Amino acid sequence: MVTVLAVMLLALPLMAAPRQQILTSPDGRLKAQISNRGGLVFSLSYNDKLLMDNCVISMKLDNKSFNGKGRTVNKNIVMTPVNETLRTNNYTKREVEGRFNEIRLTYKEYEVIFRAYDDGFAYRFAAFQPTAFKVLSEQADYHFAGDWPTFVTWSPGYVPNDKKAFDKQFHHSFENTYDHLLVSSWPMDRIAYLPMLVEAEGGIRICITEADLQDYPGMYLQYTDKKKQIVSGKFAAYPVASAQGGRHNLESIVSAREKFIAKYDNPGTVTEFPWRVFAIAPNDAKMADNDLVYKLAAAPATDANFGWVLPGRALWDWWSSRMLYGVDFKAGINTQTYKYYVDFASEHGFQYVVIGEGWSPGQQTDLYQVVPGLDLRGVIEYAKEKHIGILLWTGYWAFSRDVEQICDYYGKLGVEGFVVDMLHRDDQQMVEFMTRTAQIAAKHRLLIDFHGCCKPTGLTKTWPNVVSFESAIGMEKTKTVTRETDMVTNDVVLPFVRSVAGPLDYAPGAMRNASARNFVPVYEEPMSQGTRCHQLAAAIVFYSPLTRLCDSPSNYLSNKECFDFLKGIPTVWDETRVLSGEVGEYIVVARRSGDTWYVGGLNGWKERDVLVDLGFQRGDFLVEILQDGTNADYVAKDFVHSFTDTRTSRELTLRLMPGGGFVVRVIPNPL
Repeated sequence: MVTVLAVMLLALPLMAAPRQQILTSPDGRLKAQISNRGGLVFSLSYNDKLLMDNCVISMKLDNKSFNGKGRTVNKNIVMTPVNETLRTNNYTKREVEGRFNEIRLTYKEYEVIFRAYDDGFAYRFAAFQPTAFKVLSEQADYHFAGDWPTFVTWSPGYVPNDKKAFDKQFHHSFENTYDHLLVSSWPMDRIAYLPMLVEAEGGIRICITEADLQDYPGMYLQYTDKKKQIVSGKFAAYPVASAQGGRHNLESIVSAREKFIAKYDNPGTVTEFPWRVFAIAPNDAKMADNDLVYKLAAAPATDANFGWVLPGRALWDWWSSRMLYGVDFKAGINTQTYKYYVDFASEHGFQYVVIGEGWSPGQQTDLYQVVPGLDLRGVIEYAKEKHIGILLWTGYWAFSRDVEQICDYYGKLGVEGFVVDMLHRDDQQMVEFMTRTAQIAAKHRLLIDFHGCCKPTGLTKTWPNVVSFESAIGMEKTKTVTRETDMVTNDVVLPFVRSVAGPLDYAPGAMRNASARNFVPVYEEPMSQGTRCHQLAAAIVFYSPLTRLCDSPSNYLSNKECFDFLKGIPTVWDETRVLSGEVGEYIVVARRSGDTWYVGGLNGWKERDVLVDLGFQRGDFLVEILQDGTNADYVAKDFVHSFTDTRTSRELTLRLMPGGGFVVRVIPNPL
């Protein structure tokens, strides 16, 4: 990256290190106090309210520590303002304001960069090392100013009071519901994976995550100090031995780990470690519209061309178990079924068909084999004639055996990309695999959608051919969860926590819907938890450049009113506004594509009325509304479809039933 810079920095004289720096956001609301007196420490306040105090950070490399002790290279450390506007690629907004103030503490062998934006704070380490090195550990001790409520997700590998089982928590699918509990209630031997949300006093919200994670293990948080409400960063150690195993033998199971967390062999260059991100907002609605991860992620290479990346809707076969009816052939994993899917996608304006698990013999983990009865080459050729792209699902082990060759073979065959699943880890090896996969796929002009993986950290910005991430409980899990799993509440937590990290491949669009009392997990003919309009709204609220609609063509044809609205919802946007919301309760999001606005409202289990003010747009508009019907709390598919305009009023009062939702389309009135 910057070999010359590293050499120059190593040759510069050392200066007396300043003891304290004050870093403020451009609007002055956020203040970070940074000290290197006896170690690197920061505190954060927002609107003069203390949020985090005496947070200690450092890194240990081989026999040296990056801890702020000693002398700096830069004599005069000043706060540097940066004003930039980022032109986005397949995002929730056409442009993102990127103003920030920055302070750099530069030492002989490393640098610590601190940034304050109007919507958050971030820091990162960078190493200037003349030889190969290992990262033994990273210290990230975050001390909250109060014992505040948090929304956290845990690894299901947790075994209480079993130290030998601790490492099992680093192997999981990153799909779990949220717990809502005080910091002091965290089990001290359990680790939470990011993002996590802290509800500070005065309505202020802190979402902790990371950005620009490309070659380093993902960070977890563990409660480590009961007296001071401290949570500390934890990282999976570097794998030393792993083997094929897990579900359908498609996972990589680590059996032994090194005593370090990362290693690098790029002497003479600058190694930049991930940004530690603290998105900060004065209320829940502002948090649900936070762009900090996108701002901090690395931009694509200047000579890269991603104009070929086409966002859009995909028809997905797996969730509905390919249950077609009213057709004259036996539905299943066969040529006729997928040609039917292609015809349906072409007729209804889809861009892709995702061929899910089952097209290749799973236990053999050989992606060059196809199950009998499916002429995959013929389906791909048929889809090309219909201008529909085919995306293939694959498990990690089968795909990772030879990413380059698999991408070359299927790229030449005409496949448009892969849904890569069952990664189930985020140690350095797996994170590097994700980055390498993005690079190789881009070379072959292929899209990648990561599933069973860690949260996004900006890879969709750096490599726009990575079109989405899972890392959450979405529609997929309704086939297998217990009746007690609260999918609806999970849905109204995700926009304020998980979605802060980046796009979410939720896969909405279920036409079989059930209230809480009637919901049953069914594998072959699955249903959603919550109302029909809750499903429609999810396609607006959950942003994903590749949006997979989960249900079968037959169910969509039987529910034409809802499907006609659903299939027209864009997947990328020119403008986004979160109109209102409360984490765990409800959210209302407005998004614009061209001159058309879409508004989606998701509700938790409390019946409520919401006011939707359309006054943010001038002119006269036609308004189309689909909202919960009077009996949607019992018969979840019940909805009302109506039309109005904005000539008499720009305010809509809409009733949200328990587990409910609504969608609104606002288009210019030509009259």
